[in-house]
Amino acid sequence: DPYVYLGFAQPVSPEEIAGWFENQESAQILAAMNRISVAPGDAVLVPAGAPHAIGEGIFLVELQEPTDFSVMLEWRNFNMPGVVDGQLGLDPARALACFDRTPWPPDRLAACRTSRPGGFTDLSPSDTLLPDMADQFFRAELVSAPRSRRLAAGYSVLIVTAGAGELVTPVSRTPVRRGSTVLVPFSAGPVELAGEFAAIRCLPGMGAAVE
Repeated sequence: DPYVYLGFAQPVSPEEIAGWFENQESAQILAAMNRISVAPGDAVLVPAGAPHAIGEGIFLVELQEPTDFSVMLEWRNFNMPGVVDGQLGLDPARALACFDRTPWPPDRLAACRTSRPGGFTDLSPSDTLLPDMADQFFRAELVSAPRSRRLAAGYSVLIVTAGAGELVTPVSRTPVRRGSTVLVPFSAGPVELAGEFAAIRCLPGMGAAVE
């Protein structure tokens, strides 16, 4: 029964969240959040300020912006000796102000999720993994050999989720297999995928539109 938590399911007051944080009441925090069942191939976008947690027994790829600032509601069991250490050095009142304390309705949760019932077994070339609203921050594509075959030049990180093969550039051949993570610089040029494997290609965001 794999699951994640995203957003609060009910309005939360500043006093409530401060009490949970100070007393490390993890059960109360989770009880106030939306619990979402997930399966292989699912992707969940966590917007800035959204409280979230990962359930037991899940192995996942977590893609973040280049600068990631995290405030930890749970700190006691994460080798953080005090309430300030894991909060970017901020006092708790200022740190906790970052959280979205409004309730998340079903349509908002649905907009932050994509699902592939077949997992990664029914790939089409360069399938987009994340919801559209993620594009300005970061992107992720499902690629595979031999279906995707050739990737255009671009900065990316490839995380191989199944199979084995090679990444072939004009000047190199890099063997990969399930579990491999490879940083591909733009200067590598186009990349040929050889063999039989599936991977998540993590890419920079497109940037917000300027008017």
